[in-house]
Amino acid sequence: DQQAIWSSALAGLPVAGLFLLALSCRDASLTTLLRAWVAVAVAQAVIGIAQLTGLEALQFGADPLPYSTGTFANRNHFANFLAMTIPLVILELKGQAAPGGRARRPWLWLCALFLLVAAVLGSESRAGLVTVVIAGTLSALVVFASGKRQSLGVRTAVWLVPAFVVLALVAGGMDWLYRFEWDALSSSALERAQNREATWQGALAHLPWGSGLGTFANAFAAHQPPGYGYWLDYAHSDFLQLFFEAGVLAWVLAGLTLALCARRLFGIVGQMGRSESGLPRGERLGLVALCGVLALLIHAWVDFPARIPANAMLGAFLLGVFLREPAGVPGARDKK
Repeated sequence: DQQAIWSSALAGLPVAGLFLLALSCRDASLTTLLRAWVAVAVAQAVIGIAQLTGLEALQFGADPLPYSTGTFANRNHFANFLAMTIPLVILELKGQAAPGGRARRPWLWLCALFLLVAAVLGSESRAGLVTVVIAGTLSALVVFASGKRQSLGVRTAVWLVPAFVVLALVAGGMDWLYRFEWDALSSSALERAQNREATWQGALAHLPWGSGLGTFANAFAAHQPPGYGYWLDYAHSDFLQLFFEAGVLAWVLAGLTLALCARRLFGIVGQMGRSESGLPRGERLGLVALCGVLALLIHAWVDFPARIPANAMLGAFLLGVFLREPAGVPGARDKK
């Protein structure tokens, strides 16, 4: 257990490092880093789509699967990684990612959006599909309905929602719909509900300090529901697993994060009230990054994407982008 705790603590260092990097880097560097994340996601999407051809070289030693996983071991985590970057692509379509930017090569970003959505559909991840719709729609509202011509922006955002659905259908066809059939949903929901109840009871048993970070797989054995034919090494809910492992410290961490996010949101609302020319670029970038964070948080309720290093690092970076103090406001650092 001590080794698991130390391993978890060390695994958190790059996550914390990327969070601090997003908070402290200059605007130009931030734009480059965000585009680098998108480039990685597009590369993953291309690999995932190519995997659907059954090419053995792209299976990375595993048996061929009828869905996309990229270089991830799990299709859900693959879909979640892509879902977090889709709001950034939508921001690029409007040309608001860089200071004073204009939409450059919008066709390129439209192709990127097409590939990302197609790959998520190819993964057949239910949570991935839902978070793509939520994060994509919210980011479209932020990007297109907060400019100088807000009435036109609202109409554009409203039309973008059905266009987003059409894009999804063109990209992936209708085969993914079977994942939302009642039998598939009900059996999965019952199993996940049993897991969450058992995790909650186990978390209460380990109060106040929890079982220790990284110890869930061993500590949960005593609470695992009977009749399972496999070892449950993750809670399939990052929130409950963090409560299980960290106890009351998890609630303290959650409360602090929510307080910082609420403070930032109130600041953005204040900017909206004082500005007659629309939402400033820095505030809009922060809200789009928050849409990416929401994709991670929503998915984390039913799965464990935050336990995957790539997803955790991207989520931490986007949270740092949201919480960073934008240039041009009183007390802000000079990032020019």
